[in-house]
Amino acid sequence: MLTLAYEPEAAALYCKELTVQKKEGAESSSLSSFEPGQQFLVLDCGGGTVDVTAYQVQNDGDLRELQRPTGGPWGGTYVDNQYTTFLKELFGADVWSEYSKENPEDVLEIQRRFEAKKKSVNASADDQTTISFPSSLFAKYQIAKNCSSFEECLKKSEFAKTIKVKKDKLRFDHQLVKAFFRVPIDSIVTHVKEIINESKKKGRDIKTILMVGGFSDSSILSQRIISEFKRITVICPTEAVNAIVKGAVIFGHNPNLISERISPLTYGISVNTTFNNKVHPAKLKVVYDGKEMCTDIFQPIVQIGHPIRVGKEIFKHTCLPTRALDTEATIEIYESSSECPMYTIDKGVRRLGDLTVSIPNTSKGKNRPIKVEVSFGYTEIVVCAFEEGTETQTRATFDCLLT
Repeated sequence: MLTLAYEPEAAALYCKELTVQKKEGAESSSLSSFEPGQQFLVLDCGGGTVDVTAYQVQNDGDLRELQRPTGGPWGGTYVDNQYTTFLKELFGADVWSEYSKENPEDVLEIQRRFEAKKKSVNASADDQTTISFPSSLFAKYQIAKNCSSFEECLKKSEFAKTIKVKKDKLRFDHQLVKAFFRVPIDSIVTHVKEIINESKKKGRDIKTILMVGGFSDSSILSQRIISEFKRITVICPTEAVNAIVKGAVIFGHNPNLISERISPLTYGISVNTTFNNKVHPAKLKVVYDGKEMCTDIFQPIVQIGHPIRVGKEIFKHTCLPTRALDTEATIEIYESSSECPMYTIDKGVRRLGDLTVSIPNTSKGKNRPIKVEVSFGYTEIVVCAFEEGTETQTRATFDCLLT
């Protein structure tokens, strides 16, 4: 069976299980483990997004999630995009666009070289960043600007003081390169501060920040985190990007190491109820068997921010076929970022998928109740369905809608 592992959880498990940890900025590793009761943040800085989650170590060594994962699009690709935007300014949008279409492999190599340099950009040192460029790009720019050489073109541009040319290489001023990192790093720091302040208000004591993900290998990012949170221990494992992969292996062997999670959204089902013209909108009124009913009522299963004990939070629902000869019953599953939406058609409510339960025996007509149990807290939604009375297990499938 395929089991999904959340990246922050996998990283937390990996670093919790290992007793040898290397604090960012330290010259050597030291023996240190997460003790029961210790609370820490996992700062998962990936390529596209940055996700922050808080955990507490339980007495049995399991991890309890203290807050739902939050974050934003502040990963390493944000820096790459800033760099690409600058190259468009440097060479001109038309030149860069034409060159990208004519030489896509060279453009990928330009980006790859910057990716390799990105990790070593230092917050305090004043070193220039040197990157090789294909001479064909210099030549195209030179022709477009009608200069005798690329260096002559550069000297006439607004970048004469921040970029130097040496053969096929450009040397970027340190402050210029640091500017590529400014927006994402500022956003990360602001978000982490908000989470720590919120944790303090709830009586929590975050003593450690665990940095994982490929972007965490960036010196300028880790140095900034250390500088901003001097009273908190910052741990960045060697090859932070691999912490997630190795932690996923640990999780695969024992998924129960995460004992409690926080629901990231509100989940519910669509149900009908007796129509009340003082409460319900007329457009949702339907008539079933001579009775006025209101459709599209959002019945919550679990609410956003609610702690869920893994394997112990079970939602039970009894469903009946709509028609006597139906061999299946369908339950619509919805999600929302609101705490308690009233209708499934409310703004921000999204149809997650359909839970289809098999009821092949039609001999009892519509009187064929099926008990459905939905278990939350795992990385997947686990569903069981039984015929009421006989307790015979029946088939249930969950179809995640792609629209």
